[in-house]
Amino acid sequence: DEGAAGLRQVHADPDVYLIDDFLTPAECDSLVAAARAKGLERSPVAYAGWTADAKELLSLAAGGPAAWYAFPALNSGLSAMGAGDVSAVDVFGAVLGAWASGMAVSCVGVGAWLAWRRRGLSELRTSESTTLYGGAEGGGDDALVERAEALLRASSDRFEAPTVIRYAQNARLAPHFDANRAAGDEDAARGGQTLATLLCYLNDVPPGAGGRTRFGRIGVDVDPQKGQALLFFPAGADGQFDERTEHEGELFDGGTGAEKWVGRIWYHAERVPYPYGLPDR
Repeated sequence: DEGAAGLRQVHADPDVYLIDDFLTPAECDSLVAAARAKGLERSPVAYAGWTADAKELLSLAAGGPAAWYAFPALNSGLSAMGAGDVSAVDVFGAVLGAWASGMAVSCVGVGAWLAWRRRGLSELRTSESTTLYGGAEGGGDDALVERAEALLRASSDRFEAPTVIRYAQNARLAPHFDANRAAGDEDAARGGQTLATLLCYLNDVPPGAGGRTRFGRIGVDVDPQKGQALLFFPAGADGQFDERTEHEGELFDGGTGAEKWVGRIWYHAERVPYPYGLPDR
């Protein structure tokens, strides 16, 4: 809704918006209190696009290492066939078997690389988070959902349930993408591609403490301000992944005991079933 109160565009193509006073201070406090009461755990980091990576690596292996395994069998087979010792069928079987052995070794290597990559990604995020499903005392989570519906002109059945994220001293979130190149394969159970990200800052961060949301590829930095929301689109309306929306949560250095709190809603291409999404209302 381009006519929403407090909405202002801070970047075009890709579009990035800020919405002042999206939540009231009391609603922000309600979200923080509800998250504390429920309890927070280390924020998960999904390896988005692992199926695409696996397919690409296995495709390279099929024409590289696996083929190298097959070349000796082909050479010796052709020599033996020329001498009349084996048939073409025998040579084909030997070559296919050698290629299959090479692919098996490659699969082990690809699996090890994917596991290493997954472990590396888990170290990119040092925050804690929890998911809220409505009914928090003070109504903060319900207010966030209702205003997101009005802003996006969309039904909440395409939202992931609101996530409240806490960044303690020295916590950060390294550059990443919210959309997924392989959303059709990997995110089908949670509504498909992520089309929009709505972040609402739930407390003020002291000047010089870091914690900004930074879009490094487009030169946009956002300082957290209590009640203000940030809206951007990790993929186009057609689901096309937009790498320009890569962003990060800068290192938070507010001092001992300081915290940064954020509420987040992801808007997906399709209905998001519970427990990824909200219970039917």
